[in-house]
Amino acid sequence: MYQPPQFKGQAEQAAQLIQSHPFVSLISVDDTGLPYVTHLPLHLEQRPSSGSGQPDFVLLGHVAKPNPHWRYLQARPQAHAAMKAVYAAGSPDEQALAQWMDRLGMGTVDLEI
Repeated sequence: MYQPPQFKGQAEQAAQLIQSHPFVSLISVDDTGLPYVTHLPLHLEQRPSSGSGQPDFVLLGHVAKPNPHWRYLQARPQAHAAMKAVYAAGSPDEQALAQWMDRLGMGTVDLEI
């Protein structure tokens, strides 16, 4: 996914957003090569550094056995997780703020996993 340099954030900012808004769209491909999406909560765990000097982050989640997504991930262990801080806005001021944040790419985290 292309991301302009001015919209790249810091790991700590992304971690805060993930912890406060853990509901994600997990996107991978099915057996026919089409996108497959599952909406689920993920838990972010911070672990001690493995030598890079930066903390390591691990995302934990669960896909129900009846959901075929787990088989797609087992066959092709690569996915994209997308999360957004603003789910809904009530007042006109909140709606304007949500639209402004969307246009600027604020309040979102996209992860290749």
